[in-house]
Amino acid sequence: MPEDPEMMDNLDDTQSQDSAVLDHVQWQEHIPEEYRGKGYWEPLKDKSLSDVLKTYGEAQSLIGSSVRLPQDDSPEAWGKVWNRLGRPDNAEQYQATISNLEGVEWDSSRINDFRSVAHQAGLTNKQVQTMFDWYGNEVQAQMNHAETTASQQKKETESTLKDEWGLNFERNRNLARRGAMHIFGEEGFPEAERAFGNSIPLMQGLSKIGRSLMEDGLIGESSAEFGGMSRSEAKQEIEKLTAPDSPYWTKPGQKPDPRSQDIRDKVTELFKIAHPDDKG
Repeated sequence: MPEDPEMMDNLDDTQSQDSAVLDHVQWQEHIPEEYRGKGYWEPLKDKSLSDVLKTYGEAQSLIGSSVRLPQDDSPEAWGKVWNRLGRPDNAEQYQATISNLEGVEWDSSRINDFRSVAHQAGLTNKQVQTMFDWYGNEVQAQMNHAETTASQQKKETESTLKDEWGLNFERNRNLARRGAMHIFGEEGFPEAERAFGNSIPLMQGLSKIGRSLMEDGLIGESSAEFGGMSRSEAKQEIEKLTAPDSPYWTKPGQKPDPRSQDIRDKVTELFKIAHPDDKG
């Protein structure tokens, strides 16, 4: 009797369904007693054996590429973990470099010490580079802050001394420089200038030293050398401005000359140059 094609298809479907049911039942029946009831079977309870095996294969691949934390805290055990995460075999193999900063000379021995500590701590090359970048930026920021502070302090110092020294500011500042040159010499002068340029007391003291050197004839007195007026030049100018026929004076019964106040102010400034030690 010829087979009915439709009956054969229905039979195949039935067998396939029975096989799927059997497949589902069989793998769950073979779960060892001590593992039954575990929560990790719950997501697989409605899966076929082929799906379960696929899930197991994926889990094994994940386990194979994972890093297991050591059971003990020994350097050797953790060393294997750090190496898996990308730590180089030794400290010398770090490729990380610290930024070159103008005016800064890094201590190579200290940098190598840091690499050794970083290797013991299990840092990767990328992590060490991140630390170097951070430290370089911190040092640069501190240098910028120090430079800004010094510049502001220098401006404040100059402003105060300009009020005190008046027309003779440039002259006294140059005298201070010559005084520092005499004390510290050419080699020490640049560093000394960075210090005294921001200090009012040092500028005042060095200016007096420079003036003493000038009075002792060790350095010249010309205004061309120091800028501004010399003491003798200031005295001569005072004599000229306060001459009997000068608008500086107002004779009895006369109306004050419009220029008299400006001349008086100038004489006051010149007096500071001619008599710098007079505090009266």
